[in-house]
Formats: sequence, structure tokens, C-alpha cells
Amino acid sequence: MTGGTISGNIAGWTGGPAAGDGGGGVYVTGNSTFVKTGGIIYGDEDTTPYITGNGKSTDNTAVSGNGHAVRVKIDENSGNKRNVTLGKDDDLSYVQATGAFVGAWD
Repeated sequence: MTGGTISGNIAGWTGGPAAGDGGGGVYVTGNSTFVKTGGIIYGDEDTTPYITGNGKSTDNTAVSGNGHAVRVKIDENSGNKRNVTLGKDDDLSYVQATGAFVGAWD
């Protein structure tokens, strides 16, 4: 991701077999690579969300709480997440080939 905005999404559902997996803004499986060097991915802040002109919240929400902004799931026991908003200057990446997480993950 080099620009743009990801906002206003809800991932996961209660009671389903995949509840707890989702990333509200971006969900990355372990056999993928994700690189963010620009743009904004909203998380779920502890403050009141910004409401857009059409009445929609900018927050992304993962019902499970696992990665409101970004969630990487490698397998059932490993992965990483970022819950708070990533601004345009917040770089973040996961490289599948090396298993490296770079940036301010939670």
C-alpha cells in the first residue's frame, strides 16, 4: 500500500467458526506479503471515532479485537496485529519469505 485510505470496515462475526480471525482494515494470511509505505489504515481508537459527512465512522473494527487496523495470521498459534490507526508516515510490513515483521506492531 503506497497511498489511499482504508476505513469504516467491520470484520468477523460472533459465534462463527472464524470469529477471532479477522482484521478490520487489512487481513493477511501467512503465505502472503504486505507492505505499507503510505496511506492511512484506520484502527479502533479508545476515543470517539471521526464521523464522516455521510454519517459513517472512519474506524475499522475486528469483532475479535485482533487487528482493528491490520491482522496477519500465519497459523492457529502465530501472527501479529496492529489495533490503532496507521498514519501516512507509519510504515508496516510482513514478508512471508523471511517471516519478518517490520514496524510498530502491537
